[in-house]
Amino acid sequence: MSYFVGKKEFFPGIPAIQFEGRDSRNPLSFKFYDREKRVLGKTMHDHLRFAVCYWHTFCAAGSDQFGDGTRTYPWDSGATPMDCAKQKLDAAGYALDASGARLDKEGKPISLRLYFPDSDELYATTAQFVQDWYEQLGIKVTAQAFDSTTLGNIILPPEACEEPNCAEYKADYDIELWGWAWGPDPNNAMQVFLCEAIGSSSDSQYCNARFDELYAQQAAAQTDEERKAILTEMQNILYDEAVYDILFYDANLAAYRTDRFAGWQNQPLENGTPFFTYSTLQYTMLTDATAEPSPTPEQSAEPGATAAPVASPAPTGDEGGDNTLLLATSLLGAVIVVGGVVLAMVFRRRSGGGGPAAEEE
Repeated sequence: MSYFVGKKEFFPGIPAIQFEGRDSRNPLSFKFYDREKRVLGKTMHDHLRFAVCYWHTFCAAGSDQFGDGTRTYPWDSGATPMDCAKQKLDAAGYALDASGARLDKEGKPISLRLYFPDSDELYATTAQFVQDWYEQLGIKVTAQAFDSTTLGNIILPPEACEEPNCAEYKADYDIELWGWAWGPDPNNAMQVFLCEAIGSSSDSQYCNARFDELYAQQAAAQTDEERKAILTEMQNILYDEAVYDILFYDANLAAYRTDRFAGWQNQPLENGTPFFTYSTLQYTMLTDATAEPSPTPEQSAEPGATAAPVASPAPTGDEGGDNTLLLATSLLGAVIVVGGVVLAMVFRRRSGGGGPAAEEE
């Protein structure tokens, strides 16, 4: 008896696995699991419920830091990504009923709850897309908006418990849609994936001992090259294990004047923005763009010579407030795109607790 969905056989030549006893030499047989055998009043089928890691079994292609994946799957042969997703669910045993509803392992229609903050209309618009995608798969998704504080409490796990408010933290949701904005140092982003961040700054409840080990190594790296290599492996882990489903990077507009201020520096250098998005570094680098160079000593010694205006020195980090006022009163000029991230996650999103990360508004 082979496994079919409709007319498609996903595992050709492999019949349903049978119990054959401990002496069987058949590698595709159960040696001890006898589905209908009763143990302590219940069948072994009731005692032992099988589970499959969906991502690793049906999605992961086997890529790692040494190269691309080498696995190929029959359910990835669809004409479109949506066709592949449907076949993947079919192969995993999530069949459709006569009405087109996707059924769980108990034969009940799958229904999911999607929660998002009400701080930006973009979240509601994005939720509509997510609902449509799931609907094409036969899965009903109910979307609901909450204020940020309420949503943060809904998605917090029991690890966030601080008496007397322990009862309210249950991580009681199915899908959470939120966004992040991080600083330029990778620590800001990576720390939310540490095991110890669960219950505070973690928005995925993700825990991986190898990732934690690499985090400590990159923090102690002696050179930029050494740290970059470690961070690359950490990013590959997050990608391969699909901790986040990143839907898109939204575009924010920033304006700044180059006729009045000089010393702008992008952050990151290659494709970033000089606007004060991620830190106050740029405050310390701005100078007066209208100031002329200081006169040489010879020019100053000439009779009747008048010294040209001297450019003000770049302020220190403690003097950043003055430039904030200047910039705020002259916010005009060129436009730059700043990248922020909108995430659709099966786990929670909450800023704070582990660094300067802030909710993207």
